Amino acid sequence: MTENDRPGLRFGFRDLVLIIALAMIGVIPFAVMHNMRGAEKSARTVAVLTIAGDEVWRCAIDDGMDPVEYSADIDGEIFTVIADSTGARVNHSDCPDKICVETGTISKAGQTVVCVPFRAVLRIEYADDDPELTDVGDAIDAISG
Repeated sequence: MTENDRPGLRFGFRDLVLIIALAMIGVIPFAVMHNMRGAEKSARTVAVLTIAGDEVWRCAIDDGMDPVEYSADIDGEIFTVIADSTGARVNHSDCPDKICVETGTISKAGQTVVCVPFRAVLRIEYADDDPELTDVGDAIDAISG
């Protein structure tokens, strides 16, 4: 009985092609995610603060920017957020539990910090094409005229 006549497993050219194809299929998701992260980093983001459902502050987050601070007086209590090149965070809150302060800095679109007692939400979102990213606290909107 020769070696080729023995029953069992043999490794051939087709097996090598199959292994290479499966390895490439396994690498594709990682390459796609890497490219998506690169595009995500290049997209402009903004920090948006809403209190009781009303947007009160919006600030662009850019590389190398100086910190921008915004303080809101909510029924005599102080709520302060800071945005800088690393992201945005709640710096101070007079709420009793301070979970919003302990959350720390958020920097990716979709991340949020919520202060339930003050009904305040700080979130990061992608910037629109609108070049005016300023304080909107006293702005007139289309509804109120």
